[in-house]
Amino acid sequence: MTNLYNIEIAAYSEIDKYASESYPIIHNVSKKKNLGDVTKIKTRKLVPYNVLAGGSPCQDFSIAGKGEGAVWRCLDCGEEYNPLTVHFSERKQCPHCKSENIEKTRSSLLVHYLEVLHDTMPLVAFYENVKNLLSKNFAELFTMFIKELEEYGYNVCFKVLNGKDYGIPQNRERVILLAIRKDVDNGKFKFPEPFEDGKTFNDLLDDCTHLFENTDETIIIDDKIMPGVKRNIERDKHLIVASDKGIYRIPCTTSFQDNAVGIKYSPTITASNHSTIVLQKTQVNGIERFYIKKLRAHEALRFMGFDDEDYEKASSVVSDSQIYKQAGNSIIVDVIYAVFKELFKAMPYLFTDMKLIHLFSGIGSVEKGIKRVVDEANALALKGGDLLE
Repeated sequence: MTNLYNIEIAAYSEIDKYASESYPIIHNVSKKKNLGDVTKIKTRKLVPYNVLAGGSPCQDFSIAGKGEGAVWRCLDCGEEYNPLTVHFSERKQCPHCKSENIEKTRSSLLVHYLEVLHDTMPLVAFYENVKNLLSKNFAELFTMFIKELEEYGYNVCFKVLNGKDYGIPQNRERVILLAIRKDVDNGKFKFPEPFEDGKTFNDLLDDCTHLFENTDETIIIDDKIMPGVKRNIERDKHLIVASDKGIYRIPCTTSFQDNAVGIKYSPTITASNHSTIVLQKTQVNGIERFYIKKLRAHEALRFMGFDDEDYEKASSVVSDSQIYKQAGNSIIVDVIYAVFKELFKAMPYLFTDMKLIHLFSGIGSVEKGIKRVVDEANALALKGGDLLE
């Protein structure tokens, strides 16, 4: 039976050399599909596609000065400006002297996302960024961004979603935006509602019972935790295991290290901090035991919705430290799945032949999430069911 729905990776864009190794092996695609530097993409040469995904740096929305925001500089008159403040029809010219001799800094990656979107007009565009995008520092330009998408011919909806509300125990808030081309939008899409049932710590962490088999200790602290942080945890360990907080934040007495221990859900995994710490509970000889540990690389991927097969693939080409960084730069697959499942329920016709281009792709959470929806829909169709039910 031919599948009713399909998702194909048409191309992706990634310049990080390690993510560029992990992505193709995780998704089983050719490295030749990597468009490379997004600033050098020629839209007229892109392969046919109908879904665009991406998430540029938050700094793109800053209206601050050079070094702090997305600043272009006119090489003729010296004018510096954020290109988002200029209408897209006039963006190639200096707003002061109309010269086209413009120095375009790499911090304006969002503009290149917009150029691809405007020139190719896919059916759907997905955009993701940190919650801070809605703060007063960025709100003005974020509004401009939305209005520009609408002027292209898209209906736009966005919402802050937290991974812990969609099946993964990690506190990870992200702005998720969908732009649906007006001529295909039936107006029925709504963001998914939060739910409480999902994976638990024990579902995602390696079993630790063996650590307690020959000891009377009830609390063990992982030796892989940084010494300064470990001292703080040792000081507060009984308060940590007795706490009913989602995340226990230890008063910091050393350097800059984040002294947060996940109890009900993990602190946000970041690319810059390879010491995300959680409290794992287990039973040994009828006694409750506690293991305060640093997430391992494969566990960090699990907390992003990737599976152990993905880890095995990625670890064959890059180090664990790079995998941890890739997890911290990623989006939770289960959040993507929840969003695109609702899109499928609203507009299943968009999924009959999806061809995706992902800019700033990382290791491809969007691809994983959409594929899960497609596979589930095809499996139910084969059984005579319907994902719409």
